[in-house]
Amino acid sequence: KMDVVEKVDQDDNGKQSVPVTVTPPTTVSVTFNPTAFATHIHPAMKLLYKDQFLSDVVLILPDEQRLPAHKFLLYTWSTKLRFALETTTPAEEMRIDIQPDEVDNFKLLFEFMYTGTLEQPVATNNLMSLLQLAEHFGIDPLKEACGEHLFDDMTSRGDFNVVSLLELSRKLKVSSLEAKCAGYLAENFQEMWNNEIPDGEQLLLRLEPSTWVELVKSDDVNVSREEEMLNAVLKYADQKGGTPDESKAILNRLLPHIRWTLCSSAFLIKHIETNKVLMSIPVLRDLLYETYRHRIAPKARFPDMIINISPRKPSTNVSLQWDKNQSFTNGVYALEDDLSTAHKNGQPGMIYILRTKKPLERPGRFYWEMHLEAIPGAQELHVGLAEETFSFDTAYLRAHGTYYIERSGQVFQGNNSVATSSALAANDDLGFALDFEARTFMIFVNGTCVHTFTGMSSTLRYYPCIAARDLGVKISLRSKSIKMYEFGSAKLVKKTTEKTTENTTEKTTEKEDH
Repeated sequence: KMDVVEKVDQDDNGKQSVPVTVTPPTTVSVTFNPTAFATHIHPAMKLLYKDQFLSDVVLILPDEQRLPAHKFLLYTWSTKLRFALETTTPAEEMRIDIQPDEVDNFKLLFEFMYTGTLEQPVATNNLMSLLQLAEHFGIDPLKEACGEHLFDDMTSRGDFNVVSLLELSRKLKVSSLEAKCAGYLAENFQEMWNNEIPDGEQLLLRLEPSTWVELVKSDDVNVSREEEMLNAVLKYADQKGGTPDESKAILNRLLPHIRWTLCSSAFLIKHIETNKVLMSIPVLRDLLYETYRHRIAPKARFPDMIINISPRKPSTNVSLQWDKNQSFTNGVYALEDDLSTAHKNGQPGMIYILRTKKPLERPGRFYWEMHLEAIPGAQELHVGLAEETFSFDTAYLRAHGTYYIERSGQVFQGNNSVATSSALAANDDLGFALDFEARTFMIFVNGTCVHTFTGMSSTLRYYPCIAARDLGVKISLRSKSIKMYEFGSAKLVKKTTEKTTENTTEKTTEKEDH
């Protein structure tokens, strides 16, 4: 809608003439459209490449090659070239200060400034040099492209040091390379820490605390379970810090990002609260308080909550609990040890199924163990996995949608026997590995795989479960045990070594004096 304004004109004698209606012009906003802009400008810029038309400066290379160029483009792309243009006399010619062996790469860089691409593929052994030259002149898009291709090339050949690449990415500010390195560290953290990747642990110990903060914060970091991430953090801080105070300062940065609610209460009490050195770190007491408060009221969201309660995406070696609210087995199994141990003490002669509190669901790979503490009698005992659609109020696991091992050692899929191993016995450890990506489910007896199911559903959820008839059957859910790192041991070893060296020196001095 436009306002209409009446204007009264006057003639030269000051007399009024006929009124004239003036309509003020309307305005519209024009926003920048990068796609349309690039579609129009890009072909024109390519036409100017190596063309003397409108060229207003000549670049002279160390081998005396002359490249006709356009000041506006050089000025726009590079602060270094901008400074050179402002300080070069005469301004029509400008020598490029590079080494003779960098001429070919500069010409690639020059082409990129005009075209945004490179006509010929870059040799992989030339990526590093081109990246460094792009960083020198501030051509960031080319630098980022080189960083990405450099990582892909080196990982495909398997001859790279991810820590060195990460240090390079930060030195030259190559965000694409840094992101690739961070993704690699997260995906391969477990294998590196266990030295399944040669010298992996030492490479991780070389990283800066800021990188470890990002790793521990990441949802994508691949750890077998949260206790192992905590174990790694303790060892890193202990060895990275030069003094006990420095190690504690590192822990103050890392511990808030541990997913404490994924650690069992028994683990926290046994390995954390009994360590006086760890408990002297102020932030740890607050973290444990938050963890126990969450255990009491898991659905509550306190405004001052400082812990991260979300799971990591590629969770493996999960910490599980039996479902105490499973109505159809209420009173049949007594649940002990923070719901990790099931003891059948009701309904003698009847078989009942017990499942875990939470199902396993994609994405990820999961591993857990069940320890057969006691399996008296000789009647049915089924231990394994069931699809979420399975009717858990039935008595047996021997039905469609189940995968399990029996007391006899036979492995079943539903009603069908698919493999046979030795009969189960008290104190046996049964291991289970469910991989949603590979769609496999493996059953282990005392560390030996007895069968691998293939073609598992990648969309259904699964419940670990047991079914027992005899009274006295006692089965505990476990994660794979780990050897806990004793925080402070690195300082103790260092102190002992220094004392031994000091004593040796004193004895040597006494001998020389004698």
